[in-house]
Amino acid sequence: MRNKFPTVILSSLFVLTLVSGLLFGITKPVQASYFDNDGVIEAGEVIDDDVFMSGNNVVMDGTINGFLMASGQTITINGTVNGDVFLAGSKIFITESAKITGNLFFGCQNAELKGVVEGSVAGGSTSMLAGGDASIGRNLYYGGYSLELQPGIKTGRDLYAGVYQAILGGEISRNAKLGAGAVELTGDVGGDMTVDFGTTDSANSQQPPMFFFPGMNIEMPKPIDPGLRVGPDAKIGGKLTYTASNENLAAVEAKPGGGVVYQTPIPKEVKEGKESVEKPVKVN
Repeated sequence: MRNKFPTVILSSLFVLTLVSGLLFGITKPVQASYFDNDGVIEAGEVIDDDVFMSGNNVVMDGTINGFLMASGQTITINGTVNGDVFLAGSKIFITESAKITGNLFFGCQNAELKGVVEGSVAGGSTSMLAGGDASIGRNLYYGGYSLELQPGIKTGRDLYAGVYQAILGGEISRNAKLGAGAVELTGDVGGDMTVDFGTTDSANSQQPPMFFFPGMNIEMPKPIDPGLRVGPDAKIGGKLTYTASNENLAAVEAKPGGGVVYQTPIPKEVKEGKESVEKPVKVN
């Protein structure tokens, strides 16, 4: 049986469409407050206005007091943006020295977040890695192939993701809700954690999806094994709920504060009165 494409990804596609429209729909530079065609804002440079940047290699080292929109093959943010940031490119780097006081929206092949975003992050890509001293003040909305939150990373509120795989080693202050094929949790979830594996018949049928984009050389992260794995040092403050056709898809070594609930998926054609079967799971 083919994997059910997580519905959360549809939301990420909307984000990608929005970002692309905002960035590439700008046909009249005269409308921009500050239009940078060389793709470089140097350290020490301060712009008290909204900024539009484009180029093959975009680098923002200065300070922008307004929102930033940038497009390019590689986009690197080292400086400070006191506003929202919209990025579209092949590779996006938010480095350790970067600070975004608003929200971050992105669409790309590979994204790396190591700086501070005081608002929410919403984006879609082949892969997203959050590491170093990265922090997200509010929510993280993500759709793509692979999401990795390394130890030490903090998300101030909730995580919503539609992915093949999620490697969660950081801290999610409230709830985590995922549509996925493979999830590893070694970090902390302060509230409830919900994982939907769709309608596959068994763990063996959960194979990593293939991505093909004409003319693009996509760097794919190494796939992890299908299923849900919760490490012994992981913490879940609320309830862990997972939906799958096979109860054995999960290996839970930690004890969530609200217990573990396994439930079967509801088929597309549901007979009247028939509901998903919900079953508490005992954790040793």
